[in-house]
Amino acid sequence: MGRFRRENELTLSGLGKIAELYGAIARWEKFRFNPPPSSEQLEKLSAIVQVEVATLQTMFPSAPMKMTPIRLCSACYGEKPYHKMEWQYKEIYRCDRHNLKLLSECHNCGARFKFPSLWVVVGVIGVLPVLLK
Repeated sequence: MGRFRRENELTLSGLGKIAELYGAIARWEKFRFNPPPSSEQLEKLSAIVQVEVATLQTMFPSAPMKMTPIRLCSACYGEKPYHKMEWQYKEIYRCDRHNLKLLSECHNCGARFKFPSLWVVVGVIGVLPVLLK
């Protein structure tokens, strides 16, 4: 949703208001899915983002989430800079593709990564996982 909001120049509250989902959008962007999205909420979101409800259902987690710290695989991120929701599953500690331990902070400065919805687009380079200060 963060990428959709940035592409359409929407704030959290702006998307929440348009979709009539208000605080749910903010919860979902921070991996808070308890309670899980209802069918009605998914229909509202579908109408705004133009993604079928069935597809949206597959995009929401199927296992308990670890909301923080944000984790990523350095090798996957180096190949294509984006965040995989599976990296936040509580039982996942390693990348299933590279078998590397997931990182939760910058190797250089030790700062933790922000939520993916807050990442900054940096032109051709891709997406920068902005660090918490």
